[in-house]
Amino acid sequence: AVVSTQSGHYGRGGVGLSLHRHLPFSPYIWGLGKFMRLHGFVNTGSLESQPGELMAKPRVSVGSGLIIKVADRFKMEINYALPLLFAPGDTINRGFQFGIGINFL
Repeated sequence: AVVSTQSGHYGRGGVGLSLHRHLPFSPYIWGLGKFMRLHGFVNTGSLESQPGELMAKPRVSVGSGLIIKVADRFKMEINYALPLLFAPGDTINRGFQFGIGINFL
């Protein structure tokens, strides 16, 4: 948990699960299978404005997408995400999203 006085929240927390799979065709077709993977994910997390709310009001989203390995440490993701549980006042963004990642390990 992180204590934050600027946002008015006491803490935050989150957990995610992601499953990766090779493309359903040979990696030698157009060479795409060597650096592309499919993945599915479930993410959950919350903010608490009162002590004890962190687990009582979680936000949950699911999705799937395509991971493209750009270089040894870099990747791009094109995902479709669907929020399942959210709180009143949250901004909901269903649909396609794009992300860039760096592997530090």
